[in-house]
Amino acid sequence: MGSCRITLEELIEVIRSCDAIEIDHCTPSYFQDFVATRLSQRFPELSAKVHQLNGEQMNRLCTCIKAAQAVLRR
Repeated sequence: MGSCRITLEELIEVIRSCDAIEIDHCTPSYFQDFVATRLSQRFPELSAKVHQLNGEQMNRLCTCIKAAQAVLRR
């Protein structure tokens, strides 16, 4: 994901941060702030990375989260 590349371990934490919600449609500006805020206390560096993602990167991250939720919630 460009200069603010997210590791697999960080991706897992992002997915966990979204566990309580169900994502129907990605709304990058709102969703980006939501995820970054959820991560900020326990993972401030990851929160900063999420804030730095551009629109395309955020869309890909959202797609990953939705796919993981689809598998986990079957």
